[in-house]
Amino acid sequence: MILSKEKTPDYWEIVPLGNVCLKATKVKRKEVDIEKELIYLDIGSIDNVTNRITEHKVYNWKDAPSRAQQIVQVGDILFSTVRVYLRNIAKIDSPLYENQICSSGFTVIRGYKDCCDSKYLFAITLYEGFLQPLNELQTGTSYPAVRDNDVFSQLIPLPPLPEQRAIVSKIEQLFSELDNGIANLKLAQEQLKVYRQAVLKKAFEGELTRKWRKSNENGDVEQLLSEINKERLKYFQNKGKKIKQVKPISEEEILELIPLPENWKRVRLNDLSFLITDGKHGDCKNHENSGYFFISAKDIFDGKINYVDARQIQKEDFEEVHKRTDLEPDDVLVTNAGTIGRIAIATANDKTSKTTFQKSVAIIKKPNSLIDSKYLAYHLENDVERIKLASKGTAQKNLLLGTMSELIIAICSVEEQQAIVQEIETRLSVCDKIEQDIKENLEKAEALRQSILKKAFEGKLLNESELAEVRGAEDWEPAEVLLERIRKERAENGNKGKQNSEQLKSITQDDKGLAQQSTLQVFEQVDK
Repeated sequence: MILSKEKTPDYWEIVPLGNVCLKATKVKRKEVDIEKELIYLDIGSIDNVTNRITEHKVYNWKDAPSRAQQIVQVGDILFSTVRVYLRNIAKIDSPLYENQICSSGFTVIRGYKDCCDSKYLFAITLYEGFLQPLNELQTGTSYPAVRDNDVFSQLIPLPPLPEQRAIVSKIEQLFSELDNGIANLKLAQEQLKVYRQAVLKKAFEGELTRKWRKSNENGDVEQLLSEINKERLKYFQNKGKKIKQVKPISEEEILELIPLPENWKRVRLNDLSFLITDGKHGDCKNHENSGYFFISAKDIFDGKINYVDARQIQKEDFEEVHKRTDLEPDDVLVTNAGTIGRIAIATANDKTSKTTFQKSVAIIKKPNSLIDSKYLAYHLENDVERIKLASKGTAQKNLLLGTMSELIIAICSVEEQQAIVQEIETRLSVCDKIEQDIKENLEKAEALRQSILKKAFEGKLLNESELAEVRGAEDWEPAEVLLERIRKERAENGNKGKQNSEQLKSITQDDKGLAQQSTLQVFEQVDK
């Protein structure tokens, strides 16, 4: 539903964002001193969770990136035009960045100070009703993006300046209370992670099954290892290959580890596995709805393969890569690039036989009757910090297959493996329930945040006494007067500050039907 002027207070106006903004100044690179130092802000400078600038880069002009083009001022809003849904948006608050430089990958939003409160404009850019139509305008495959004109053409509600300030103050008050609740939820999440790691640590030191060992017959681990070796030998003979060997565990490595219970052994992951491989070192063309999946690290989370946003490829490409990965139920998967150390277990379903991988996922095949998949998966999760430390690379870490093959695994009888899994899951099931509750409450908190913004931009956030106080302010005047002031200033300056070639206008009841799909059209849909 379109939120027209009749949906907002009659003294508000509805205008394209660009009509209340000044034009950002571009750098003339040919005229700058190439030895002069500059502070540079790019997308990496922004924390898109807190929407704050958290870091910057320093260059001499001779070494500055080609995108270092726009001069910024305190109060400017940096709005990333690439992948709008990632919400790389921040307001410049620190005087450190006055007259410094930002990337051309940002739209610089700089409102007329006598007419627009920068915090008010910033709040609008964080509202889903502003972002959603821009998401739909993105073009490009590798780097979907919008243009500056797309951003500035979005319609926004414009109240009188004192009311903008009051709305911002009310938003900040409500958000502060909300943020305190969110902080407590995230603290609880961190505490759950600590508890989870403590459970896993005790499990693979044999502590959780101490009583079990006293009251149950336990298979011989040496016999187990002998059977595993026989299965591995048979696998490699059938493949016509030599069995893969890695260096034995050294005394130095053993001394760094906690002693194991009796009838446990430490072995390399290689010596428990048929195959440790990864996916295709290259790309395949997308083929929508083919039913053949090309999984990457982003699709591995919550202990499983998630197919919702998974790429699909041609059958011919799948068959080529599948020869390498050959996914089967109970194979253990590990992300080995990007976010390293997320674990999943392949399940028996219709998609498994039609799933292959990019190189960011490693596949571990093993004798399933001798090594419990959940046991191995939990063990790898317990070792995730060591796995990350063992990863190579600077810009992006990678866990090499050779390094993975040399990971040290504590192995015990099949019966005790299963008992350990049961002990872990008994403890972590409660943990998982609490984690799910926290996630749901965090989602509700974000929905409430958007609901607050929705009310703010409909003119429904302030109560009558707050509105009465606002209307008594010395600088209170209808939004129409603010727009007239901008018209005059632009006319005096020869329209130098104009953002686009369209004539400045506000949306009235008579022309509301001309409004394009924009911020205001989704204001009433966000909560649905």
